[in-house]
Amino acid sequence: MKKLPFLLILTLALCGCRRDEDEIKFKVTGTANDYDVTLKIGNSTTLEYTGVSSEWSYAFNKDDNESVFVSILAKSNETSGSVIVDILLNGSTSLTDDNSGDNVEAYAEGYLE
Repeated sequence: MKKLPFLLILTLALCGCRRDEDEIKFKVTGTANDYDVTLKIGNSTTLEYTGVSSEWSYAFNKDDNESVFVSILAKSNETSGSVIVDILLNGSTSLTDDNSGDNVEAYAEGYLE
């Protein structure tokens, strides 16, 4: 019984409240169901996805003390509609853009720390 408080303190110390990584998530939503998406992560990584549907997302983790440039471009392949792009850091929207009309696209970029 005396070991229980010690084990509880040890568990809390090992788990900690500090996060070693941050999650960055890209999201595309809108009224169209067919988008081409280009993501840029840092200076050297470009990812391209074609024919993605609304509610599409992509996530990755970065070190919590690292600053990284990110961008997202989403273009609708439908003649009209709307598109919203979001870049979230640990679940909170940090960068966003939206647009509607013919051959619509949305773009967001920035540095996240």
